[in-house]
Amino acid sequence: MWKAATSFSDALQKHPKAFSRLYVCMVAAGEKGGLLAEILARLATYLENTARLRKKVKSAMMYPTVVTIVAILITVFLLVRVVRCSVKSLPASTPRCRRRRST
Repeated sequence: MWKAATSFSDALQKHPKAFSRLYVCMVAAGEKGGLLAEILARLATYLENTARLRKKVKSAMMYPTVVTIVAILITVFLLVRVVRCSVKSLPASTPRCRRRRST
């Protein structure tokens, strides 16, 4: 059994995860104005530019992210290895680092 025909924008509106509100509204305006092909071409250009911009932003954020992670790892290493070894090498009479005496 065939369902009643709906507009293209109505069909897109049923899938909000795939098509944004802007996309649906632009298609609806294109349908009403008779410029659907031109609107779809503009939307394709917009989506391509958006994807290109996202890719540039992600690649630009990779270097600072890697530098931050390496800096955190170096800090943790220094705290765990160097500071702990320095504290262990302090004399036992130091107030903060008294060693327990076994009796």
